[in-house]
Amino acid sequence: MAGPRWRFELYSIDFGFGAFLVALIACFTLGMLGSELSFADRMLVAGRTKQAWAIIGGALFNLGNMLLIAAISLLGMGAAFPLTVGLALVIASLFSFRGPNLWFVGCGTLLMAATVVLSAVACRSRNKPTSSKTIGRNQTGQITKGILVSALAGLPWGIVYPIVSTATAGDFGLGAYAGILMISIGVVGSTVLFNVYFMKIAINGGPINLSAYFRGTRRQHILGITGGVIWAIGALAALLAVSAPSYIELNPALTFILPVASVLLASLWGLATWKENAGAPARARSSLTLAGVSLACGLVLLGFGFTR
Repeated sequence: MAGPRWRFELYSIDFGFGAFLVALIACFTLGMLGSELSFADRMLVAGRTKQAWAIIGGALFNLGNMLLIAAISLLGMGAAFPLTVGLALVIASLFSFRGPNLWFVGCGTLLMAATVVLSAVACRSRNKPTSSKTIGRNQTGQITKGILVSALAGLPWGIVYPIVSTATAGDFGLGAYAGILMISIGVVGSTVLFNVYFMKIAINGGPINLSAYFRGTRRQHILGITGGVIWAIGALAALLAVSAPSYIELNPALTFILPVASVLLASLWGLATWKENAGAPARARSSLTLAGVSLACGLVLLGFGFTR
């Protein structure tokens, strides 16, 4: 992500700072304008319970995000993204499995489940036999760990949207600006908490200390902060899209669906630019291609299903 030796634990620190910076600036500029309640008013109206839900939602998102970055270091972007997001969307869909668009939600959920299976098959098939049994076992262990970490990343992501919706939606919710600020606080705070654990267990690589963060290059820090900035802008845009009045009433689940739709671009980037599957068996390449198609079709169907 941010360099060949820049660990996901360290990248996540800069990611959190970048997200919090964007949220803070947005709240005290755009959040104070317009005819709607200002950012400060929303904080008072919503109360501490809504704020707590938003912080919890940010912490859960961050847990999934950190695990996903770790999975990418093990499997590559093209394989880890569809597996994680496919499982997350299956879980998220269960919370909206109702209403007039049930057929779309049901078919989209099935396609997401197919995406998870196809991505796992592609990862396992990519483990080419080698002349060294030790190397083969190491490859198998890394791929198995990557699949497990990807699945674990999808679990918290799958329950983020109902929690965020509880905190931000409605006349007494936080709204978009106060919501993104509380969510980003959850991201920053949980990064410190989770890193106490992740730096010791070392999902990919040996244990590290916090002092390693201060030995990072300027480019590594900038990339991490930029990642947080981009995510915060996208999350804020999704919150604003759902809360804005329109002729089409949008389900709050789209605050989750819209940002993760970028997974298609991320997967294609990993496959085309970094050639992650170069030299992989034909079964692995075909399974990953089918996973991408299934993911794209599933996102379209869920988009229709979550529009009411």
